[in-house]
Amino acid sequence: MYRLLALATGLFLPSLAFAVGEEAMATRFGNTVVVQDTLATSRLWFQPDHTFRGSNWLMDVGGTWSVKEGTICLHFDETPPFRSNPECGRLTARQVGDTWEEEGRTYQLLEGVQK
Repeated sequence: MYRLLALATGLFLPSLAFAVGEEAMATRFGNTVVVQDTLATSRLWFQPDHTFRGSNWLMDVGGTWSVKEGTICLHFDETPPFRSNPECGRLTARQVGDTWEEEGRTYQLLEGVQK
């Protein structure tokens, strides 16, 4: 789902399962989304005020997120290399403890802020 963040930053737009509105984001607030691909392991942290932060071995990112019609978009403060801005993908709901695969990446939603 998130090719931009995987290549240059290892980050991604997390796929969030059944809800298609902002309520699908609720389980991410105060928790950590981990993305693993062949280049890096990245972490994303979402806030209810529509901001996010992310980090991997290469760089830190931040910006705002938005949800519309089942799509989540990350709007970066500074566009990471080789990425689009905004970067958007399908939104699905997930629960803390979930692990899933999408577009060659493994995602985990972990409890708490883990760096």
